[in-house]
Amino acid sequence: MLLAQRLVEPVGEPTAHALCICYSESMNTKRVTVSLPEEVAAEAERAVQAGDAKSLSAYVAVALQAQQARRRAFAALEKLYGGRPSPEALAEARRAMGLSPRTQARAQAQ
Repeated sequence: MLLAQRLVEPVGEPTAHALCICYSESMNTKRVTVSLPEEVAAEAERAVQAGDAKSLSAYVAVALQAQQARRRAFAALEKLYGGRPSPEALAEARRAMGLSPRTQARAQAQ
């Protein structure tokens, strides 16, 4: 199974955005070189070997697309709230989207 994520736009909420994160070999691509911590690269390679991603490039592309989608979603929330949303507002948005609560350590890593 290839890595993919789908969030469906709730009915009646025009500020919500539908999201599909996927990787297709037919996409226009650009070759880049990146350096990764050994443990990150090893986990990505295990995901490919397990069939969770078609290739290391696909695995990395999906991860980058997810990060970009999170940044766009946060920008939309900032626009909606007229500035940085409070932690409570972010927690409510995560609950409304059916996402797991963020831990303080994960939030600080972003």
